[in-house]
Amino acid sequence: MSDWITTYAGYDDQALAMLANPGLVRRAAKLLPEVAALVLDGDSGAIEVSGFSVQLDARGPAAGRCPCPVAGICVHVLAAAMAVRASVMQSVEVAPDVAGITAETPEVRTGTPSESVTLAAVAEQSQAAETVTASEASPALAELLALTQAALFRKAGIAAVRQAYARMDEAEVTVVAQQRFVDIGWAGQQVRYVGGAGFDGMVSTAQVSTRKALHLEALARVFRSFGRVWGWPDAVGDGLNVAASGSTPATKALLAEVNDEVTGCIGGGLSHVSTSAMSRFAELALDARLAGLPQLGRMLGAAATLLEGLAKHDDDISEFEVTGALAKVWALLAALDTADVDMWEKLRGRGRRDFSSMDAPASLTLLPLGATWWVADSGARGVTLWAWDVADGVLRPVTSARPHGVDPSFGRQRGLMAFWGAAISTLLGGFVEVTQPRFAADGTLSATASAVSRTGEAFQQATLHQVADVLTQTQSDSPGFGGVEQQLRLVEVTGFGKLVIDEPSQQLVWSLQLADGTCQLRQVVTAATTHRVEALLGLEADRVKVDFVLARQQIVHGQALWEPVSLFLREKKGLRLFSLDFSRPVDGWSVRSALQKRWVLLLSRWGKAPTVPNLARSAIAIACDDARELTVALTATGRMRLTGEQHRRCENLISRLDDMALATLANTARAFASHPDVATALRLHHLADRTATLAAVAQ
Repeated sequence: MSDWITTYAGYDDQALAMLANPGLVRRAAKLLPEVAALVLDGDSGAIEVSGFSVQLDARGPAAGRCPCPVAGICVHVLAAAMAVRASVMQSVEVAPDVAGITAETPEVRTGTPSESVTLAAVAEQSQAAETVTASEASPALAELLALTQAALFRKAGIAAVRQAYARMDEAEVTVVAQQRFVDIGWAGQQVRYVGGAGFDGMVSTAQVSTRKALHLEALARVFRSFGRVWGWPDAVGDGLNVAASGSTPATKALLAEVNDEVTGCIGGGLSHVSTSAMSRFAELALDARLAGLPQLGRMLGAAATLLEGLAKHDDDISEFEVTGALAKVWALLAALDTADVDMWEKLRGRGRRDFSSMDAPASLTLLPLGATWWVADSGARGVTLWAWDVADGVLRPVTSARPHGVDPSFGRQRGLMAFWGAAISTLLGGFVEVTQPRFAADGTLSATASAVSRTGEAFQQATLHQVADVLTQTQSDSPGFGGVEQQLRLVEVTGFGKLVIDEPSQQLVWSLQLADGTCQLRQVVTAATTHRVEALLGLEADRVKVDFVLARQQIVHGQALWEPVSLFLREKKGLRLFSLDFSRPVDGWSVRSALQKRWVLLLSRWGKAPTVPNLARSAIAIACDDARELTVALTATGRMRLTGEQHRRCENLISRLDDMALATLANTARAFASHPDVATALRLHHLADRTATLAAVAQ
């Protein structure tokens, strides 16, 4: 039996009622005879309940997934949890519970399952009876007290850490530890920690938006009650008000620590880094977020992931990528060091939004335009839903994501319920109405709400015309510190156009027919995008009719290109939205067209002998590549000295930069040639990165 299954012994009916309500728990119990099959192998399980396949894993029933249309915890998930719990109780000899262990008593005596071991009962028991510590009597409590606080902070997230920190007071807490779970109560709050399920498996009656903060607060209260040290990050208090006050002594100390870590990492040579460097950068990333510097936290997180790959000799990670990530960190440190209060607010970045700071309507009607799956440099992954607010006439992007290493079941699939408790495939089917939506101050929509439902209204060509016009007029290129803000366009087409596989550049080129000409969209071919290419090839082979295409701008290998996101197909019943990431592809398309045949051959060839894309490069892009290669030659070894050949290459680079009137980059290259050190190397690398990106956008 898999280890994760035994954790469900701690989810009794009381715990399940905390997730839902007692009535739903009673209804779930009546469905137990309808549990058809339990497949509980590996790290997760599939339980068939009333015709629905429920997915459960070690995170407990709160993370259970059911394809039924009910948002949140449904009766099928509860019934599945009960079935797993019953199988555990039948298959494993479970030791008796120890009830009533209180935080005020470090030593208690064990009792029978039916006994409630209170303080008075302990005093009356025989002196000859064996006494044990609370953690010995309750493995779940021992597990709780052994949790690592840094890991808990990363799991909870910055917003939850700050909420929990602000809520802490001296309220009296009651801790009742059983063998398989620990109940924590204070000031009307009730939280349960289940042994083996960890932080993700905790349950309470709190709302989804405050659940993580409440659970973190509960753990902090238990630690304090048992005399254990619970240390909030030093910067968490400063982070609450840092936006208004700018730099503080705590943030200055943090910036100095980050600078020392970057300098030390490069000084030792990136070719010699170990996984300990990744751990240090991950800890600094958390400190930066808690200090109110989310942009620095994201950059440090991305650097940590790249350092981990480099230390483990990942073929996809090289000193080139790591140097670029560290150069961004260094550049942001330099900018923050001289920033006034106004500039500090711009450079600190935008963290997790407070979705309660703006008045929201009772309901919101949205027109879905498409959804994209993405993976960030930090290893975080997520999905962004592009939707149109019908009432206000504005674009409402909604994002749901998971940090690196968290929630492995969160992946690209049609049934992914990332927004409002509904599957992506359902949301892309037509107009939807979101009940009690939540907004941030900047108008960004939250991925959680009371409920969501289809309105039944179909896609209308007139509405899409309006959306296309507004997107064209309102969006413009806006380079930020971290890069260029992603642009979105809705293009009306008169036909499917023509697909061509550009083998040298490893791109699928889609020439679209417009009313006043043509335009080109490009889909870069990688292991993560083959499903997109095959979907487009299948649609072309089926000779579908396309009315609109949603495209987004991307910077790939220094080139600005527009890639397709979704298509509005013309069918007999009207328009249908087809998402390249989430819609069901053509079922089992066989090799029917010459282009599809070529695609199959190319996939086989690339798999046996991976090639590097051969892209046309501008003179500016080539010069920027040469500048970065020079810096990486030094950062890889840590020896900040130019050889005679490298010095000649640098002089040639300076001459070319002068000819192209790139004075800032040329002067930085001169400083690097005369006095190469960590600061000048990172400055040259970052300026070359920025110059290449801006030149690509300007093309």
